[in-house]
Amino acid sequence: NPGFGVSENCHVNVNCPEGASWQEQKRGVAEILLSDTWFSGFCSGSLINNAENDGTPYFLSVAHCADGSNYFQQWQFYFNYEAQSCWNPEVAPDYNTIVGASMKAIGSDVTGSDFLLLELNTTEDELEAINAYYNGWDISGDASPSGVGIHHPSGDIKKISTYTGVLSTSSYPTSSAVDAFWRVNWSATQTDYGVTEAGSNGSPLFNNNKLIVGTLTGGASACFAPEQNQFDLYGKMDYHWESNSKSNSGQLKSWLDPQNTGITVLQGREPNSEIQYLIAQFVGSPTTVEIGDTVDFTDQSDSNPTSWLWLFEGGTPDTSTTQNPSVVYDTPGTYDVSLTVSNQYGDDTEVKTGYITVNDYNKVSETEVFQSQINVFPNPNSGEFSIDLGDFDSEVQIRITNINGQELKAKTTKTGKYINVNTDNIPSGLYFLQVITEDFSKVYKITIAK
Repeated sequence: NPGFGVSENCHVNVNCPEGASWQEQKRGVAEILLSDTWFSGFCSGSLINNAENDGTPYFLSVAHCADGSNYFQQWQFYFNYEAQSCWNPEVAPDYNTIVGASMKAIGSDVTGSDFLLLELNTTEDELEAINAYYNGWDISGDASPSGVGIHHPSGDIKKISTYTGVLSTSSYPTSSAVDAFWRVNWSATQTDYGVTEAGSNGSPLFNNNKLIVGTLTGGASACFAPEQNQFDLYGKMDYHWESNSKSNSGQLKSWLDPQNTGITVLQGREPNSEIQYLIAQFVGSPTTVEIGDTVDFTDQSDSNPTSWLWLFEGGTPDTSTTQNPSVVYDTPGTYDVSLTVSNQYGDDTEVKTGYITVNDYNKVSETEVFQSQINVFPNPNSGEFSIDLGDFDSEVQIRITNINGQELKAKTTKTGKYINVNTDNIPSGLYFLQVITEDFSKVYKITIAK
């Protein structure tokens, strides 16, 4: 029973209330039994996702746990070694073991930020069977205001430590790498005062978005230490990325972003989960307007985008990063609209060419007269309304669309002062009525209230 019950008594079990919001992330953290011909000991680490989202079983820890060893095939990785509740169990809980790994990259703890990237001797199916999780990461370098560390102190069952103050940049006393570490000060929580100790080394530091931002090298925290010394130093993910070395064997980038996508934030992943790739889609309503009118745009993209970039040719504003913007068009013409959406899995763009038409109604005097003569009544209506066209005697087309731009009714007439429109088959709500002639298009808002 590896390290069971030997850690200091202030540690907080991962299934205490402090861990309630970290149940996915804890499943990626494992204890490591280090073993070679002359030494054995404990460290911690985490499964980590890569930008390909291909299920490669990469595992992140720290270089000083290896201490020059090449016996990675003998290492054992214990997943799910944890108390089932907040209380320490009387007997050691069961766990799942993976044996062996191969080293992919390493960053020195003497000249660098102290990291170790392994590939476990396992498959995605096996990881799914033991309910493991690939943790995500953030290499933006932003200092998180809060978060947790999840670890196995002294090889004991899984614990959680909490910080509620902003991370600060620091250097490690025995490393020549400058500003390559996060300094974290732990906070007292409702259960106790979670810290770290030997065996916690290599464990992940999570930011407030539940993403790995560092790996534990060491520090002064201890259950018996005064509050001002409750700190630890974690090698920064953004330094691990490519600041230790430009070679593949000395950086994370070559392995976690092999296609050089340039992403700085990647979400975690369930084993064998299907990646839903983005499809950009949008509608605008109305799409034919007069000078000074507003068009409302609605994002209809698939697969949960997290950011939007709109480009509006001829519009004000001409760009937007909101999901559903409104745009004013002041100049006659026909204009393109494009939307680029993105999330942790990539991006996609839709371009609609000549999508918005802005008419100049001042150029035809007959149009001005016609516009002033049109009257829509009753509005609101309960199932039928009329359009008074005055003395206009040319062909007129009408269209009724919903707020998503979907056409619900269309009608064309060449004669008659009135057009009667039945809306029995259209549910109650707000709609757009478009009256169109050869030289003129006017949009009215109508309300159906049954």
